[in-house]
Amino acid sequence: MREKDLLDCGNPEWLESLKDPVRAKLLNKGRPDFDEVLKLFPRPTGEPAFDAKLIAENIKTLSPFPPVSTGHALLDLSVQTGLAMIDA
Repeated sequence: MREKDLLDCGNPEWLESLKDPVRAKLLNKGRPDFDEVLKLFPRPTGEPAFDAKLIAENIKTLSPFPPVSTGHALLDLSVQTGLAMIDA
């Protein structure tokens, strides 16, 4: 479907839903700051999908190459947790 056809779809709510409300805020400030991104969303709550002890052990045994080093400790842990969950 052509872009013009999308814009003429007659459904403004759907068209508006295609816009990322966070992207514009981040781009207006230049390079995104991970700490600012964290403030935009609530932290997850509830029971984890995987056994926390198993995931913690998997993180300790991971040897990714190149090593995970994003420059932000929480983002590093998130990447390592995702890899540990895949491994589980």
